[in-house]
Amino acid sequence: MSEPLLEANGLGRTFREGGRSLVVLDGVDFTVDDGECVAILGRSGSGKSTLLHLLGGLDRPTAGVVRFRGRDVYAMNELAIDRYRNRDVGFVFQQYHLLPELSALENVRIASQIGRPRHRKRDGDTETRSTSPRERAEALLARVGLGDRLRHKPSKLSGGERPRVAIARGLMHDPAVLLADEPTGNLDADTGASVLELFAELHREGQAMVLVTHDQNVAQQADRVVTLVGGMLAPTPGSAAATV
Repeated sequence: MSEPLLEANGLGRTFREGGRSLVVLDGVDFTVDDGECVAILGRSGSGKSTLLHLLGGLDRPTAGVVRFRGRDVYAMNELAIDRYRNRDVGFVFQQYHLLPELSALENVRIASQIGRPRHRKRDGDTETRSTSPRERAEALLARVGLGDRLRHKPSKLSGGERPRVAIARGLMHDPAVLLADEPTGNLDADTGASVLELFAELHREGQAMVLVTHDQNVAQQADRVVTLVGGMLAPTPGSAAATV
């Protein structure tokens, strides 16, 4: 079998709170292959966001390892970890974290100041290595249906447009894997469905992704579904593809 794109073994995260230890993750084993979409289900407080942060290099585990293409992420130096989380991984945060003083175009383009895109060739991808950061940001916003909203600030965007800007920003570096935290959690049913269709299109084009959610509609988009229960990852009952 080929090596997983992203892999966690025995992953644990314990926090100190009021002199006590709070175990949020306990011995999690998890993999994502190239081009695969995995949904992580779980109730609020189950550790879903913590797992996503550990997979993406935003927090350090207290136990276990995270490997990207076979390389131990947290054994790397800080510069290499920074490069990993700003180039190999793309994030779509639950609250989107768009800068209110910047336009949609500027919010996406600012990601180019942190890392540089690799421009992997995917189905439907016509970009070349000569594409400038502005051109790529414009192309991504057009890709998510916001080609006519480039100069609008977040306050002037609708509830369905803001997550699309966040998705475009997460794709700015052409990441190997996109990590999305409750991407439809703050949206109404119709808007959430349109955002889900965008994720489905990206997946059909070969984008690997991990979707953290409590929404079964989101989970149905995935190739595989697992559930966090008590800080441990378990197959989702009734899921035909529920294997870690």
